Amino acid sequence: MAVTGASGNGADGDTDRSAPGTDIGDGAPGTDPVLWRLRIRGWDAVHPPLGYPARDWSATRPGTGVLPGPGLECYPARDWATTQPETGVLLITVAEPVSVYAVELHTHSAASYDGRDPVERLLARAREEGLDALAVTDHDEIDASLRAAEIADEYGLVGIVGVEISTAAGHLLALDVSEAIEPGLPFTETIDRIHDQGGIAVVPHPFQEMRNGVIEKVTTDELRKADAIEVYNSRLVTGYSNHQARRFATKHGIPMTAGSDAHVSDMVGRAVTLVNAAEPTAAGICAAIRDGRTTLRTRRTPFLVSFRQAVGNTRRRIRMFVSGLFE
Repeated sequence: MAVTGASGNGADGDTDRSAPGTDIGDGAPGTDPVLWRLRIRGWDAVHPPLGYPARDWSATRPGTGVLPGPGLECYPARDWATTQPETGVLLITVAEPVSVYAVELHTHSAASYDGRDPVERLLARAREEGLDALAVTDHDEIDASLRAAEIADEYGLVGIVGVEISTAAGHLLALDVSEAIEPGLPFTETIDRIHDQGGIAVVPHPFQEMRNGVIEKVTTDELRKADAIEVYNSRLVTGYSNHQARRFATKHGIPMTAGSDAHVSDMVGRAVTLVNAAEPTAAGICAAIRDGRTTLRTRRTPFLVSFRQAVGNTRRRIRMFVSGLFE
């Protein structure tokens, strides 16, 4: 479910909560709504800053001396002063209040050659997991995703229309689009076509070459044209490819997402992207992802589930190959 505000452990170990966009209190500088877009490293280069003495912000957490940080965490106010050693100020961005939405960005329905369940079961599972939004991203197919987005509100969810496109370089997620995009096109041309529809391009499992990751077939500059990188895919063995993706995204300042890559409904919600969006719509969520306002909540897919799925996919490919010989 959507979470408004930020939380963390105070000095006494109790959970501390505060809603973003509330006044910062008597005696603190300013009374405008505040969007907590604070980051330990690099955030002052991301958002146009307003500076206030860090000592004043301890008043926002009486008795704990902590300040709300990104996502659902808190950090001691004294630590934030060290991010600006010359001035001892804390930088904030004044904006409209936002909420944190739990979003599943990578799932497959029966419309994918390797999917199993109808979109209704994916949506029902997302609701059971307490999610706020779901993207169905079938392989080079959009009809089921359009259907899911159309009925998502019946499940109390936001539906994000998506496709996992087979580009010439490998897989690419298109989110918040309205039409399918031709597979087999060059990587950057596919990104351009996604943007032409007002959508965002997210690179899934880029370092997993056995699963059509793009890393060996695109340059660094080409990969940086994407709006975000999936740095945690729950279908992992060692997790090394996920670590590589996270390091790349961090190094190049690219927004990060997570995805369950669920091919059966039971696996929906294993890897969730928490998005600080201004509004609970597909456009609002995708805009926040593009801006990098995300944190991740992740669990790996059980190995046995992944193994069974891999065996099933191999059987399907063999059947498709054999049937193609007689066409």
